[in-house]
Amino acid sequence: MRGRLVRIWATFVFVALLHTTRGYAADETYALIYPQATEATERIFLDVRRSIAMGVSQRGGRLIERSLPQNQDHRDAIRKWLAEVKPTLVIALGRTSVDALAGLERRYSIVAAMADLPPSENPELSAVTLLPDPQALFETLRTLTPRTRRIFVVYDPARHRWLADLAARQAKSRNYTLVALRADDVRAASLHFANIFRYANPETDALWIIDSQFAIDDTTLRVIVEESWLARFPVCSNAVQHLTRAILCTTFVPPALTGQLVLQLADERLAGRAPRILIPREASRGINMRVASHLGIMLNSSEKRSFELVIGE
Repeated sequence: MRGRLVRIWATFVFVALLHTTRGYAADETYALIYPQATEATERIFLDVRRSIAMGVSQRGGRLIERSLPQNQDHRDAIRKWLAEVKPTLVIALGRTSVDALAGLERRYSIVAAMADLPPSENPELSAVTLLPDPQALFETLRTLTPRTRRIFVVYDPARHRWLADLAARQAKSRNYTLVALRADDVRAASLHFANIFRYANPETDALWIIDSQFAIDDTTLRVIVEESWLARFPVCSNAVQHLTRAILCTTFVPPALTGQLVLQLADERLAGRAPRILIPREASRGINMRVASHLGIMLNSSEKRSFELVIGE
């Protein structure tokens, strides 16, 4: 009899806790801050926001959004706004939003995304990295250029040493040699790119462009495109917009996945877990078929379908 009463009491406690947890989740207020994006990135930010809004709705929470104009100091305004809305958790999209929340990490649980944040920059911040796990790049090159054995990458040590180190470990396990070239500014990066095209072998080498200040510089990118086309040199980038600039392929984090990972970290913070950096292991892939044809790469229908984005057909 006593055992039966214990089981009944345990069931009652479980049900009560379940209802308490659901009620608590329904009371959560998420504050989402995002920048007024340029025309080129507006759709990406919108898709990420939609993914987050859907997830918050499914959790029974409430989402309050605020946009921030670029090139302004928003710290005081954001502090006042957050004091008014009293969020349970704050989501920051883009570097402008992250900078606006500087110094508030101990007051609010903050999850960031869509910003180029090195994992060591702010240990009190949870974040989804802007760039995907390098394994997606290696798998793509294995498909497109199976003779590739050496991969060059030019990186900013202040922002992407962590990525270069991770890629070096993964490359070794896949029988690639990663040549990571440090550059502290655009001029140094340009010299590295010039030497790569001068001395590397397009039959067995490839270039990986990290989406950074070096890739954003239009002059540098134009030189990369021209030199790679003339040398028939395979180039893969982490910037999806590079596909339209005659880059062979790209690996990127799809907006919907970014939103899902943001909410995964949000759930962790609301459950009392410590902040952490999450590197997306899944990535979407894009290919420029005009460049592929120029390089002599032929894909069948099944191989084409493995790419989420195909242009240049």
